[in-house]
Amino acid sequence: MVFGPHPRSYAQRLPRQMKRLALCGALTSKLDDGAVRVVDGFGLEGPKTRDMVAIIEALGRSGGRVLIVAPGTDETLLLSARNLPRVEVIRADSLNVVAVLNADTLLIEQSALSRMEEVYA
Repeated sequence: MVFGPHPRSYAQRLPRQMKRLALCGALTSKLDDGAVRVVDGFGLEGPKTRDMVAIIEALGRSGGRVLIVAPGTDETLLLSARNLPRVEVIRADSLNVVAVLNADTLLIEQSALSRMEEVYA
């Protein structure tokens, strides 16, 4: 074929301000539903899945998907939560709308909250 089909990408880039507004709207919606919990710290001494399950059950959120927002990369937290199928750990500076909307409950550390204010304000 002389003028055959050419592959084309139909992806469109979203403006940064629009992404921030979407994230703000998703967080506000979760806050209105009462699905946001702010925790001082998890206090994990070692990477134990049993301790992470106990913390989530103590907060009364063992039924659905849980998104844990950490201020930075915490190996103990990642290792404790990686075996739980409905728990996801994400850093505060890489928070996205899809992760927030997929979660039923958000557990945010206090220091992660201040980091979120720095990045997204």
